Amino acid sequence: MRLKLLILMALIICTFHLHLSAAQYETIPEKGKLPILTAAFKDQKTAKIRLSNGLEAYLISNPDLNLSGAMMSVNAGSWEDPQEYPGLAHFLEHMLFMGTRAYPDESEYSRFISENGGQTNAFTSSNTTNYLFTIQNNAFKEAFKRFSSFFKEPLFNPSGVSRELKAIDQEYAKNLENDSIRQYYVLKALTDPKHPFHQFNIGNSKTLDKVSQSTLRKWYQDHYSAHLMRLIVYSSLPIDELKTFVADQLSDIPSHDKAPYVNNQPSFPKNLSGEVVYIDPIKETQKLTIFWELPPKFAHLIDSKPEELIAYILGYEGDKSLLANLKKDKLAESLSSGGMKAGDNLFILYVQIDLTNSGVVDVDKVMTRVFQTIEQMRREGIPPYIFEEVQTMQRLQYQYQSREDEFYTLLMHGYTIQDEKMETYPEKTKVIQIFDPEAVQEMLSYLTPEHALLFVMAPQRLTGVKPTLQEKWMGVSYAIKPVSPDLSRKWKHLEPHQEIAIPLHNPFIPTNLELVDTSLIQDTYQIPEVKILSDDSASKFYFAQDNYFGVPKISWSLLIKTPQVTQDDPLKAVFTDIYIKYVKDVLDKFSYPAKMAGLDYEIERKNNGIQVTLNGYSENGQFLWEEILQQMVTLNATPEKYKIYKESVSREYHNHAKASPLEQSIDILKSLMYEDYATNKEKASASGKASFKKFNEWLRQLYLNTYTEGMFYGNLSESQAREAMELTKKSFYNGVYPQSEQKLDKVIVLPETQGPFYLELHTKAQGNAALLMIENTRFSFKERAAQQILMTAIKQPFFEELRTKQQTGYIVDSFAQEIEKKLFNLFVVQSNSHDPQDLLYRFETFIENYLQEIGKAELTEEQFETIKQALLQNLEQPANNIKEMGKLLAELMVKHDGDFLWMDKRKKGMQSLTYSEMLQLSREMLGRQNKQRLAILLDGEIPDTQAFTYHRARNRCMIKKTSKYEASTLIHSD
Repeated sequence: MRLKLLILMALIICTFHLHLSAAQYETIPEKGKLPILTAAFKDQKTAKIRLSNGLEAYLISNPDLNLSGAMMSVNAGSWEDPQEYPGLAHFLEHMLFMGTRAYPDESEYSRFISENGGQTNAFTSSNTTNYLFTIQNNAFKEAFKRFSSFFKEPLFNPSGVSRELKAIDQEYAKNLENDSIRQYYVLKALTDPKHPFHQFNIGNSKTLDKVSQSTLRKWYQDHYSAHLMRLIVYSSLPIDELKTFVADQLSDIPSHDKAPYVNNQPSFPKNLSGEVVYIDPIKETQKLTIFWELPPKFAHLIDSKPEELIAYILGYEGDKSLLANLKKDKLAESLSSGGMKAGDNLFILYVQIDLTNSGVVDVDKVMTRVFQTIEQMRREGIPPYIFEEVQTMQRLQYQYQSREDEFYTLLMHGYTIQDEKMETYPEKTKVIQIFDPEAVQEMLSYLTPEHALLFVMAPQRLTGVKPTLQEKWMGVSYAIKPVSPDLSRKWKHLEPHQEIAIPLHNPFIPTNLELVDTSLIQDTYQIPEVKILSDDSASKFYFAQDNYFGVPKISWSLLIKTPQVTQDDPLKAVFTDIYIKYVKDVLDKFSYPAKMAGLDYEIERKNNGIQVTLNGYSENGQFLWEEILQQMVTLNATPEKYKIYKESVSREYHNHAKASPLEQSIDILKSLMYEDYATNKEKASASGKASFKKFNEWLRQLYLNTYTEGMFYGNLSESQAREAMELTKKSFYNGVYPQSEQKLDKVIVLPETQGPFYLELHTKAQGNAALLMIENTRFSFKERAAQQILMTAIKQPFFEELRTKQQTGYIVDSFAQEIEKKLFNLFVVQSNSHDPQDLLYRFETFIENYLQEIGKAELTEEQFETIKQALLQNLEQPANNIKEMGKLLAELMVKHDGDFLWMDKRKKGMQSLTYSEMLQLSREMLGRQNKQRLAILLDGEIPDTQAFTYHRARNRCMIKKTSKYEASTLIHSD
């Protein structure tokens, strides 16, 4: 009787719980029409729910997920910053990570995510603030509980407020020399001061220094309401369990009646019509950007998206395109166009063109060509086949979508989830629905010279324009000059350019989406079987057929080794970079239509050769592959084109001296890690000697002697792979580059007893950087596993100590690398306040303290097992899609001599590692007895108000001479 009573009580409790959960949400009907056809998603189920507090959630359940995760988008952003506190919404975003009532430890959330193989981040836009995380599947529920507490009762501890303000300042400082952000802030400066787009949205210590705990709490309570929140969740949990769990966790988020922020006022100034804004860049940047602000209605045309069709034509790179015409006249190198939703009702269409030197000097002609192209669209209209091709490709990409990195996928949802009704999301965001010629024509009617904001960012020596104005927040120097009367009159009577035309039908649009062999597709994840097609003195080729992802795509890779491409010769590196730009330009008219049809290629310089990769739909892969190889081996250079590409690569090399201190320190480290490595500074110097005559001599010898390695993977048969192989062999087989003569990558082995070492250098860039590399020359799969676990465990404590507590910099990181079977552990900080030597001392102090705590407060056995299981999961599923698997197979082919069992060996090494071995290896790797240490200390420019550096006194006399002495003053009491 007692047992029956207990069972009855349990049933009553369970029934009550189910009814409560059901009452907490209602189902949102699914109105999307397109099914996902990817085999890897066959077991995926989705649900859309609306909680009783108004929060809407899109839930995705898939038992095959590598990681689970969530993204919460709050419809409140920087446009709602109080006038007295610019940047408050961004600051509040930072503060939500600093502890909640349920989880008061300010580092607990981030540490839990990190130890369980995940990552976390957030970003603030004009109208939204977005938070996201990913984590191992078995830790999802605990992570989500911590995550959900952000939106209930954050603490906003006063100590955290004062410390995190320094992080905001460091984030602000790192953007001061970013030319894209600098241009964006000039654009903001020129907008209507009454419009929120004009405001300073990042914030810094000056704008936020008076912000208190109560200020943050009030803004949070006023703006963070459940009915303004949208959630997306990826989880391996069954869909019904996921619905109940999410509802239980989020139904108690407060909700109030705040309406979403809306601003319908125009932002762009009318007084800049007929004027050009000239911006002085930090780097050797040469860009023309044209902006048009469009009426608010265009921000919400989610069904017809006229901006996508217009940008498709403006940004087209094929034959008779705007870019092809500009390239023909040696005015431009590249071009992009698109729509940008800068706020709920602020919609901007832009065209950005990378200019040659001639293009900067003759920028009026470039502007005119843009307006002529728009005029042609206005007169001819956009033909229906353009819409049909765009829609076809968007449908294919949606229905045959690949598994992507879960964190990246969630991040992308943050930009779009507030812009579409949940009933159809994300189908309308991803796929254009209807062709609306009237909307296209209406949008084109606004894309006139009179409505345009014209920005030229280029050095004074080319523009001839001296800056006369300065933007307030980034200190950007700029000038505003009127368009000449003649040019203004010309723009009023534009005629289409005869050599620029609307794109023809795209022959690369795939029509055959069949799999070569559906019987090979398995339910269980594994690296595909790899077969050697050919192995001789001149080449080695492999073939692997997709056995899991089940999409009609390929991933091919080819490495062409040649003595003319080596890392030890800066001039050869320069010639290779010029050659690659040249080949890509020649291919553009042919390859761009393929890219628009989901088939794209890449050509890259590697340490000892040139790598070609091809990724995308399989149907036309062979066709494009043949054209790529043909252009590579038959290139005929001209002095005029050569000059353009030489100037382009030279700018890239020289710009590295103006890169961030951290980027510069990494380049310096690479030059020391590898015996043969041409630095950007060396290539910049060599480019001055790179004559056209020498280039042609190099080009004639480029493929005289080669050794090729190729991997053909994806939706293709062995006979198709052999056909591609024979074509490749025929293209490159002249003479043999013997393996005995091929240069091997030699990596540094620091002396065991003479270190540690540091190298201190100066840069003119803003900020300082410290980079510490600790080497372990012993390699085994067990030691590699220990390295991964150790650096995973140490990552969050290092960040917490150096960033959250000590506030040494905004960029704080630590990570592990394996290069040529040598293990390297790296610690980095970029700082706008701390001396590099000071940072290095803090690194070593942290490491010493951490090692004293391992086995106690740090790297406990429980943490060890948690991290180990998370890393094992990553090793079991190392690639998310065809492209990633193709990249992995190519790396195993080249870097590990075709050892396709390498990942299995890594996994076994991880499985065999014991906790006691872990503790011992950790101390050996990072302990003071390991003197194989090298630090790169880069001393840059920091504000005097932030500088704090000890100065070495030569002797006692120096101190006496620079100081003064005072006696104490006698104080009389009344």
